[in-house]
Amino acid sequence: MDETSTILEADRDRQLVRIRLLVTTPSLAGSYLAVLTDFERLLRAFVAERTDERPDSPQARLMAAATTTAFRVATEIWLDSDGALSLAALAQDNLSQLLDGRPRSADVD
Repeated sequence: MDETSTILEADRDRQLVRIRLLVTTPSLAGSYLAVLTDFERLLRAFVAERTDERPDSPQARLMAAATTTAFRVATEIWLDSDGALSLAALAQDNLSQLLDGRPRSADVD
């Protein structure tokens, strides 16, 4: 288990309240989207560096956006499960599905 997973699992209830508040409170949701946008920009540079593309290329943009969405969707599913599912496993599964090129229908344990 990595450090982020350990932190989330150790203080799951508190993290659930914090993240749920962040994504459902209109005055905070803008900040959440800004963080995701910043994360996407960082990912563009990361993708570009590894694929010999420019950060503003369509390919780098698409990969960064898809990766950010995979994390966002994992967070939504984690919140919907009231933290019963592993956020790290959900994110890893979503990213694996992106790499496989197709979604799987099985639930993550």
